[in-house]
Amino acid sequence: MAEKCFLLISGHVFITRKWDIPPYLILLFDPKDKQNRKTKWSSATLEISFFSNVGKVKAKLDSIGLDLESLRNAMRKPSLAGSEVIDSILPAFLDNKRHLQAFLQWQERESNSLPEEIGFLLEDLDEDFRYSPIGHLFLVRLLCEYLDPQTEIILDPSEILQACDYDSSKVDIHDKLLTDFADELEINSLFSQLLVFSPDDMTLLSILHELGESDLINHVLVPVLDAMGFRPVMPTKFHGPGELGKDIAPFFKENEFGFREYYAIQAKTVKIHARAGKKGNVNEVMDQARTALSTAFFDPTDNSRKKIDHLLIVTSQSITRDARLQIEETIEKKREIMFVDDNMLVKLLKQHTQILRQVILRFSSRLRRT
Repeated sequence: MAEKCFLLISGHVFITRKWDIPPYLILLFDPKDKQNRKTKWSSATLEISFFSNVGKVKAKLDSIGLDLESLRNAMRKPSLAGSEVIDSILPAFLDNKRHLQAFLQWQERESNSLPEEIGFLLEDLDEDFRYSPIGHLFLVRLLCEYLDPQTEIILDPSEILQACDYDSSKVDIHDKLLTDFADELEINSLFSQLLVFSPDDMTLLSILHELGESDLINHVLVPVLDAMGFRPVMPTKFHGPGELGKDIAPFFKENEFGFREYYAIQAKTVKIHARAGKKGNVNEVMDQARTALSTAFFDPTDNSRKKIDHLLIVTSQSITRDARLQIEETIEKKREIMFVDDNMLVKLLKQHTQILRQVILRFSSRLRRT
């Protein structure tokens, strides 16, 4: 069985010639839009669909920079269609209620329900990879202008679940499809330029400031450190007293002389400051730093116990000057401690564009155009 998604708008299947909806249409939905349901023929089989409506989809696309004007401009860049088609023929076609209904019910290219001038917008991805991503999203976003905001939109990826033998009760199909979409961007420079634009520092900071600790560790720090050549980079399995001041297990990188230098990370998602009695107080950080620096760990590569050489204190917020000074003046061998704040994280992300792209895609609902 082929790996396919089906997009239903107002109860009608919105399809290409092969009934194949590419995975980038997951951009229309948020993870919370996912609903589980049991199939009619088997109470033991669980399927997953994403349920939303026109109003939410319109807001979602606009929030990640795929508003109508951006998509119009993207259509013009490779001269996929002339301005007359984009600005006149297609809007007028969809504004006609009879044409709109025929468009929603269209399932076969041979039915000639679509005018020839706009039929290419629904070309299959494997025929010309430039057309399908922009064409589909442009049409869906344009439809949002002419349909009632409460009109139901459903994405059904159940065939993907069945074809790949996923346990649909466990797999995060939203992340799976986003990952597939990110892979498609590798071969699609035009659409990549449209979606993965170069966001300004303030936009990236706003994303970082919304991250929880788990997201910061798993989706920012681990992939960035891995890309920088550190090995092995793995989050600690247990948080709390048992983590011994480390949120990521000790990892290493060989220096210029071939010797391993070991690092650990204490990760925070709050502003680190020197004001007593408030969350993020530097005293808590110092206690964890002392523990991390003084506690030995087991290195399975040579069956020996070692201590870390450097501790990175990382926060997705800021670190005040007073807090930095207090840590440096209180803890011996202060050169073992390095600080990474939100601004440095932005610089690291911009040095690793693939990870930056993944962060934008994964947390796109928090991205707002400036």
